[in-house]
Amino acid sequence: MFRIEFFCEDRRLAAALHALVGVSHGAPTVQPVANLAKNGSAKLEGDTIQMFSQYIKKNKLAELRAADARVFCKEAGLAEASYNSVLGRAKKAGLIRKTGQGSGTVWKVAT
Repeated sequence: MFRIEFFCEDRRLAAALHALVGVSHGAPTVQPVANLAKNGSAKLEGDTIQMFSQYIKKNKLAELRAADARVFCKEAGLAEASYNSVLGRAKKAGLIRKTGQGSGTVWKVAT
């Protein structure tokens, strides 16, 4: 008996599941993958803080706001609501520092 894992595009998922149902033991499971390029490699790699660091460098950000962290979370396959946790962990890691308060909060990238 073998376990098979593969990636397929959204439009081909139904056909792939239909083909697997006839030969598999149990129902196949489906898990969406958000952080994957078409060639099968990850757009961002590492743990969340490493991916956030790569995102900052890729977009050449000197400062960011909560909306930027939400965009990162969506690209990395995380829930957008976890942006605050990402910002807190990045601050704790020394990647960014907080300036301002409330809706005027700006996060400066540490150099």
